[in-house]
Amino acid sequence: MKDQVSSATTESTFHVPPDATVRNAADFRNSLLEAVREAPSLTLDLSCVESVDLSFFQIVLAGRRMAAEMQKTFILNQQSASEPIRDAFALCGYSFDHGGSLADESVGLWKEEE
Repeated sequence: MKDQVSSATTESTFHVPPDATVRNAADFRNSLLEAVREAPSLTLDLSCVESVDLSFFQIVLAGRRMAAEMQKTFILNQQSASEPIRDAFALCGYSFDHGGSLADESVGLWKEEE
């Protein structure tokens, strides 16, 4: 999972791999957490994701938690979300429609109202 992080001074972008499922969870987790440790501000680019499962959500939230503990910025780039990401969020009852980012502890993932 090399070449997943691109940097511009203090801001870095982490390119989530096309297969963000349990099959690649260990590599994805290790790469993401290393990127969090190295960058003061990290944005997740979701544009290349083709398949996703629950492990994706667990890893992203672990990265967010680590960034918060290290007082770093962690942003989920909603505009880059591929269709599989949007479908997975909807299937789990979450939405991108409320705005905000994972960098804001009061926002994050939004549960749809029933």
